[in-house]
Amino acid sequence: TTTIEMRAGAGMADQNGLDFVFGGLGVTQDVGDSLRFGVQLEVAEFDEAAFEAIGTELTLSARYSPPGSGLGLFAEVGRHDLSGTSGAPAEITVRAGLSLELGRAGAKGPRGTRFRSPDPIAQLVRRGLY
Repeated sequence: TTTIEMRAGAGMADQNGLDFVFGGLGVTQDVGDSLRFGVQLEVAEFDEAAFEAIGTELTLSARYSPPGSGLGLFAEVGRHDLSGTSGAPAEITVRAGLSLELGRAGAKGPRGTRFRSPDPIAQLVRRGLY
């Protein structure tokens, strides 16, 4: 199964009135019953008098979940760029872990796909810029 997701929006953070527009595209591909690969691209534009930047995030992911089990292993590698007059050097993030979905053990129905929640200002927070 291949899943394609698209999202776009605009927002404003209360603190300092930071406003932004963002968009994203993601594709996941199931390989058999237990393995899923994905790629996500997010772009956000921040344009304020004191802060101007375009943030891009590219994430590659893999998830292994044995059939009929609520257990899963996941790994993610992401590159986070912030360009513009308020830009910053690119960052690489690596995540890996174990997940448990309660109430799913022995399930026979189709495996659900949860879309990612957009968080356009996350890389600003991680970098201490906001």
